[in-house]
Amino acid sequence: SDIVTLGDTIGKAEIDIERLGQEIDKLNDDIDGWTAEKAKSSEVRKTERTDYEASLADYVEAIDALDRAIEVLKARASQVKKGAATPQASSQKDESVSAVVKLLQEAGKGPAATGPIARLTELGRLMQESLMQVEASALDTAAPEATYEFQSKSIVETLENMRLKFQDEKGVLEKEEMNRRHAFELVMERLTDQVKHAETSSSKKGGQRGEAQSELADAKGDLEETKTAKAADEKYLA
Repeated sequence: SDIVTLGDTIGKAEIDIERLGQEIDKLNDDIDGWTAEKAKSSEVRKTERTDYEASLADYVEAIDALDRAIEVLKARASQVKKGAATPQASSQKDESVSAVVKLLQEAGKGPAATGPIARLTELGRLMQESLMQVEASALDTAAPEATYEFQSKSIVETLENMRLKFQDEKGVLEKEEMNRRHAFELVMERLTDQVKHAETSSSKKGGQRGEAQSELADAKGDLEETKTAKAADEKYLA
């Protein structure tokens, strides 16, 4: 009968509405979770990028300081070799070398100094000691210029080796940053696709749920009308 058919329609619509509602709730929970994960990943990535930029700046500064120190030492050694300057004139130390030593020492000071910058403090101290030894040795030899050239060359080689080490570490740092950025982009792409897919699915199910609710309302209205008509007929026939 129509009443049985309408009852079945109502029952099915109610089941569909309940099922779709639960599925929509699950999708919304997933969307909230993925959105929160995106925000957390972005925050972590922001911190990683800030740390990377700070470390990169340290390496750039350290390498630049070493470049200048090497350049000054090579120039000074050349002057000594040509006789334009002599290591015996200890009271007239090359001010530019002293400035470089001070730069290396000062760069590593401060509570935030880490990595290559922190190592420059020790480098500055060793460099200063080495320069004093070079000049002292030069004073005690018959060929001070040759002694100075030989020992200052050793200092330059030490600084060049440290510069190469810093350049290698900087390269590793940059590669790690590239890998972290790529990993972050993959995560964000995955989460964005998941959110987009879930939103599309939720919207579709929301439409289906709306149709089921409309069908339920129509079926309930038709059922009431059918029951009323049936009661009227039964009363008339009685």
